[in-house]
Amino acid sequence: MHTKYSLIIYCAHQILITGNLSLILDVLRYYQVHEAVCKYVKVPCVHSKCGELVSRAKLAEHLEQACQYRMVTCECCQTPVVFADIKVS
Repeated sequence: MHTKYSLIIYCAHQILITGNLSLILDVLRYYQVHEAVCKYVKVPCVHSKCGELVSRAKLAEHLEQACQYRMVTCECCQTPVVFADIKVS
């Protein structure tokens, strides 16, 4: 006797796929691929000292505007410096 089951697998942000249990391997493979590119997944900042987790969609904005370890140009000497190292006097 075969019993049919339905399966719904969710991304944290959307329904990915629904279907018969026989599709489970395909669904899980799709989910793994999706997680690797999902724009809502929180990823660590590329600057190891930062430690912030930001959504993949907002990572570029974080790196350009919010990360304390982003590179900026010193207004006095015009050399690149890490934002966190700037001392205000």
